[in-house]
Amino acid sequence: MARLKRTLQEIHRRYVWQALLFYLILSWTVYHVSQSIAARQGLPECFTGFTIVLLIIGLPVVLVTAAIQKGIPKPGRSDPTLHVDLDDADAVTLDVRPRAPGIWRFFSWRNAILGGFVAFTIWAIVALGWLVLAERLVLDAKETAAEEAVVGGEE
Repeated sequence: MARLKRTLQEIHRRYVWQALLFYLILSWTVYHVSQSIAARQGLPECFTGFTIVLLIIGLPVVLVTAAIQKGIPKPGRSDPTLHVDLDDADAVTLDVRPRAPGIWRFFSWRNAILGGFVAFTIWAIVALGWLVLAERLVLDAKETAAEEAVVGGEE
């Protein structure tokens, strides 16, 4: 029981709850934007489902990143950090923190945000491809129907 209590305290201390709340708000916004784009452009319902799948995949990545990085990104928390004192031109220091070993070094906010951007760029490319392909398929179907009507009318 003490181990569970320590784990919960550690989760709370590392701002996982803040990251979860931020992610849920952002996910709700992204979901509604993608839903409105899909409805406006006449995309099928699977695109909304695809959005939900991408958001579900991103949730553990954001939570692990929040636990490792100790919260959501803030100004001055980048790695390495350059400190400049504007009053003293010679007072420039470089604070380099050691990188985490192994796979944990990949769980940075930069990588998490970049991953989300890539995921929804893929969503947009698939949606654009669907629109182009669907338009092409509709034109081909109309041409085929017109040809069949002409052939059917001659006999």
